[in-house]
This record gives sequence, structure tokens and C-alpha cells, in this order.
Amino acid sequence: MPEKQIYIVTGQTATGKTSQAIKLAQKHNGVLINADSRQVYKLITITTGKDLPNKAEFKTEYKLDDYEIGYYLIDNIPIYLYDLVYPNQYISSYDWAKIALDLIKKLFNEYQTIVIVGGSYFYIYNLLYKLESYNAQPNFNLRDKLKNKSVIELRSILDKLNPKILDQLNNSDRNNPYRLIRKIEILSHQPKASLNKSLETSKMFLAEKLGLKKLKVKFLGYRFKDNLSLEDTIKKRVEQRLKQGAIAEIETILKLGYTKTDQGLKTLGVSQIIEFLDKKINYEQLKELWIKKEVKYAKKQFMLMKRDTNINWKAVD
Repeated sequence: MPEKQIYIVTGQTATGKTSQAIKLAQKHNGVLINADSRQVYKLITITTGKDLPNKAEFKTEYKLDDYEIGYYLIDNIPIYLYDLVYPNQYISSYDWAKIALDLIKKLFNEYQTIVIVGGSYFYIYNLLYKLESYNAQPNFNLRDKLKNKSVIELRSILDKLNPKILDQLNNSDRNNPYRLIRKIEILSHQPKASLNKSLETSKMFLAEKLGLKKLKVKFLGYRFKDNLSLEDTIKKRVEQRLKQGAIAEIETILKLGYTKTDQGLKTLGVSQIIEFLDKKINYEQLKELWIKKEVKYAKKQFMLMKRDTNINWKAVD
């Protein structure tokens, strides 16, 4: 039987990752899994650049906890883990990785190749490099010791366990004692080996989790060749989304009762559109600010990802 394989296609926003992933899936008779933290939200389609075909229909396959698992078809290739949650629901990179691992195991019953595509590095990081922590069982003695501590005290403990972890948390998590305690619990359980960023080690753990003897993993990254290409491409993409109806999309979502403080509406593009709808900025300011934020995000993506020596980079125009 052919060896199962996973391609991970990541990199800067607007580099054409999804089209490259579709080509890989077509070539290897595979299926896609989304790893973009903006595209896990239902209803927010144009603004987050899902680029779905007209009248694309979401097909639900099963539910896992509070998450709805299903797919859309793009060029006859299924793409999973779009539309996992509603805008007012919370999902962390750790949650996504657990869902993805469960889904990969199911999909390997039918497919030889799975292509994970998206620019949310912490999603991929949690899946590849932190597998051991998925087995962290509740530590009730630790919880009892921590339950009366303040948020400030919990942050201090977390910072000592892993100084980088607080930077990865959103504002809601940073102020949620239950989530801070769970992070401490996981990190306290986690052996030092779990922070080993060796792709070979990760392949071994992934294969073990999936019940496989062997597994091929290829890690591809796409980046812009220079800042001029980056800025020009993002400018065109933002303008296209506005023409496609991004403003009307967000206006409709707000009319449904969702608010700007909901997790899914605090993302790039959406926040700027809400400012426009609130008459805090005009249309040209909306466009300029959205482009500026996307460019900054793309640069930050590469600065973070380039530290991962397992990614094989390709420059695009």
C-alpha cells in the first residue's frame, strides 16, 4: 500500500497558497484542510478570502464537541475546516490542532494525501510540534492550588513556564482564569521533548497518533520576492474583496445580532469595515487602513515563520 503523506502549504497571505494546494491535491488524489484562523468562521466569506465558487454548498459530515466538520468543493477538491464556528464562538490554535488531528485520521481512510493549507502558523505549530500535550489529563491537585489565584498571578506562572505563550493568547484568553489554568496544566504536563522542532520527530509522533507505521510530511512555504510585490498584490486583493461585497457581508452579519467584540469580527478587514459602518472612517480610509494592516500582517507572518527551518521556501511575484 502506498505510504500516506501530508503536504503543509503555508506562507504569507495573498501568495496563492490555496491554488498551489489544489494542484497538489489534484496531482496526488488528495483533499485539503484549511489552516487559516480567519476562515474558520461561518458567514465571513468574502472578507476573509475563502474564494468559493458561486453557490458553493457546505456539506456537513459530523460534529466534534461544538464544532461542525464539513467541506466545500473547490475545483472538485473538498476543503475541510472552513466554517467551523460562528463569529461569537471561540476557537484556539490548540482546539484547531485537535480537530485537525481527528479529521486527518478519518480522511486517511479514504485518501492517500492530505494537503493542509493556510497562513496561521500557530495552527500548524500546534499540530506538528506539540502533539504530546494533547494527552494532558486534568490535574485536579494543580487546579485546586490555582483556583483562587488572580489573573495577574496566573499570567506570571504561565510566563515562567513559557515566556512566549502570553504573546500567543488573545485578549479574551489573557483575562480568562479557566483558560490560563488549562494552559498551565498543559505546559506543566508537557515534557521538554515536545518543544523539539524536528520534522522527523514530528512525523514520528504524527504517525503514532494516526495509527500509521510511516508517514511522509512535506512542509512548503510561499513568500513574496520583495515588499513591492507584496504591497501591490495585497492592494489588488483588498480592492477585489470590496468590489465583491465585503462591506455588505459584514453589514448583514451585524444585522443578525453579532457585535464588533465577537471573536470572529475582530479580524483583519472586518474590523476596518465596522469602523466604516460606524462612520469613524470614510471609504478611502477603510481601503487604505485595510491594505496597511494586511501588509503589516504579511510581513509579521514571514518574520515568525522563517525561524522554522523545516519550511522549504519559494518566492513568488
